[in-house]
Amino acid sequence: MGVELVVRDFFREPLTEQEITRLASMCSMKDLFSFRSPSFRKLGISPDTLTDERMVSLILQDARMIRRPLLRVGDRLIVGNDQAAYREAFG
Repeated sequence: MGVELVVRDFFREPLTEQEITRLASMCSMKDLFSFRSPSFRKLGISPDTLTDERMVSLILQDARMIRRPLLRVGDRLIVGNDQAAYREAFG
């Protein structure tokens, strides 16, 4: 199996709304959003009140609100440090 690694610094090259939406279609917006981010916590917003559209808006404003790392393996997206998913994807 060939592997192509593409590294992207979301702070220097922010995701577009279309890219965020495409990533969220591979999992869910709630999986993609970093509710533990200090930037999000500072806002004092209850996670239960957020719509998908609001989460996209917040990520567009501050890249720290997207869970990282993001690893796309074929048509699958692994979000965060999910060791079990890494083992499954790479054997």
